[in-house]
Amino acid sequence: MPEYTRNIQALNENQKIWFKNLNQCAVDIIEGPAGSGKTYIAVAEGCSRLDKKLIDKITFIRPYITTEDFGFLPGTLEEKMDPFMQPLIDVAVQRLSNKRYKEYVVNGQIEIAALAFLRGRAEPLTNDIPTPNGIKKMGDLKVGDKVFGSNGKTITVTAIYPQGKKRVVTIHFTDGTTVKCSEDHLWSTKTRSEYRHKKNFSTKSTLEIMNNIKVGRQNNHEIPILSNPVEFINEFIPMDPYLLGSLLGDGGLSGNSIQFTTADIESIDYLSTLIPKNVSFKKTKSDDYSYRLTLDDNSHTNPLILILKELNLWGTKSNTKFIPNIYKFNTSSVRLRVLQGLVDTDGWVGKPSGQKTSRQQFYSVSETLAKDFKWLVESLGGTATHRVRVFKENDGSKGHNFPSNIIDFKLPENINPSILSRKSSKYNPSRLKRFIEKIEFSGEEDCQCISVDAIDSLYLTSNFVVTHNTFHNSWVIFDEAQNSTPEQMKMVLTRLGDNTKLIITGDLSQSDIDGENGLKWAVNKLVGCSVVSIVKFNNTDIVRSNTVREIINHLEN
Repeated sequence: MPEYTRNIQALNENQKIWFKNLNQCAVDIIEGPAGSGKTYIAVAEGCSRLDKKLIDKITFIRPYITTEDFGFLPGTLEEKMDPFMQPLIDVAVQRLSNKRYKEYVVNGQIEIAALAFLRGRAEPLTNDIPTPNGIKKMGDLKVGDKVFGSNGKTITVTAIYPQGKKRVVTIHFTDGTTVKCSEDHLWSTKTRSEYRHKKNFSTKSTLEIMNNIKVGRQNNHEIPILSNPVEFINEFIPMDPYLLGSLLGDGGLSGNSIQFTTADIESIDYLSTLIPKNVSFKKTKSDDYSYRLTLDDNSHTNPLILILKELNLWGTKSNTKFIPNIYKFNTSSVRLRVLQGLVDTDGWVGKPSGQKTSRQQFYSVSETLAKDFKWLVESLGGTATHRVRVFKENDGSKGHNFPSNIIDFKLPENINPSILSRKSSKYNPSRLKRFIEKIEFSGEEDCQCISVDAIDSLYLTSNFVVTHNTFHNSWVIFDEAQNSTPEQMKMVLTRLGDNTKLIITGDLSQSDIDGENGLKWAVNKLVGCSVVSIVKFNNTDIVRSNTVREIINHLEN
C-alpha cells in the first residue's frame, strides 16, 4: 500500500460494529448525524481497497439534483456534479493524493454518477449482441454467457436485470451505425470543445447530448471506438481466407470453371501459393487479364469448386455474393485476410491530391457482400459508411446493370487492409472517429440491463458499439440517501453485480423529501435481511469536533 494511505481506526463502538460488517455483508446502511464519520470511512476504505487492487472501481452517488436540471448547467456531467460530490472527492484526494485521484478518474476507476442516470443502462431485448459464438439477442442472454468487452476480449455475463417496458430512442452515428437504448441512457462522449482542450471522454446523458448535439452545423459528440478486434471462436475453414476474399472480389463462381480477372501479376503469384498443388491459374485466349483456375490433369472435379459448393457460393453472381458465416464469425486474423482479399481485388487505397492521409474504399454490386464487408471493418475496430450509386441509362456507364455499393472505411493504424504492395504502401489512415448525428424517439420496448465482469464495466452492443452495464467488482457509495425516494433507493439496490459492496449513508433528520424517503424505507424494509447490515449512529458518535457535537445536541433538544 502506498505510504500516503493511512490505516483507518474506529473511534467509537458503532464504528467498530460497522468495521466488523464491512467484509460480511453486501450492503451496509449507515444512518446517523452529520460529523459521525459515515462518508469519510466509506470513501477512505474504498480508496484503500482500490489501491490494493481488491476492487476495480469506486462509484460515488448523491441524489441532490435531478437529471433534468443538469441539462441547464454549464460543463460536462462530471463538472456539473463536482460541487455536489465535493465532500466525497475531498476525502478521496486526501487518501490517494490529487495525482492518484485524477489518474483513477481518467482510467474510469473512480466514477461520479448522478442518481437519476443509473436507470439509463438498459437495452431493448431485440438488440443484437456480439458473442464469441455469433450474434445473440439481448433478451436471449443468460448468466454465464460470454460477450465482448471494450478491448475486444471475452467477458462473462454475471447478472441480468429485467426493466420492463421503457421509452426507447435510436442513436444514429455518422458512419450509418445505429443503436437502440433507453431514453435516459448514458454515453461516454467527447465534445469538440473537450477535444480542443485535450480533455478525455466524459459521461453524459442522452438528454444532455440532445441539448447540444450540434455546434453550428457540426456534430458535437464523438464516442469511443472498439480498441482492439473482437476474437470469435477459432473455427476450421476449408479455404484460405485471403483466397476466398479474392474470389468474392474478382472471381467468376459459376459455369464449368472458376474464372478470375486481374492485371496484378503480384496477385497471381501470391494466390498461386494458396491453391491446391494440382490446381493452377491459366490465361484464357480472350485477353491478358482473364484466368481460369483449373485442374492440371482434368481427371477430377476441381477441389476449389467442391469447397465453394460446400460454402453455398458456387453459382452466385456478382450481385448475390456474400461472406459465409464461418469466415465472419472467426478469429480476427481470418476476418482480416478475407477483408484484404476483397480490398486487393475490388477495393482502392490511395492518397487524394494534397492530403497526407489515405482513403480506402470497397465496391460491390452485391448489397449483402458490401454489408458483410462493413461488418468485418467494425469487428476489427474500424469504421465504415455505406452508400449506393445508381447508374442511369444515359450517364455513359455501360455494363452496370445493378447499383454499386460503395464502402468508405478506416481501420486502426496498425491494421493494413491490403497485401498487394501497390496498395499497402499507400495506406496511411486518418484518425478514427464516430460522432452522434441524431437521436429520435422509437417507441416503447421491453428492456433489460446486464452485469459483466469487465474492469471498466463496458461491453459491446449492436454494431460493436461500446456501452455501459451494471456495477461489478465495485465499491459503491450512496451518500446523503435521505434525499432519495423509495423508487430511487430500489433502483440502486438492484444494480449490484458480483463482488460489489454498496454503502448507503444518510441522516434522517436532514431529509428534503416530502413523505417517506428512500433511506427510511430501506431501513424499515431490510431489517433481518442476511446480506444487509444496518448500523445507526447517534450524537455520541460524532467525531468531527466537540463543537459540532454540542451544536447538534442543542438543536435536537
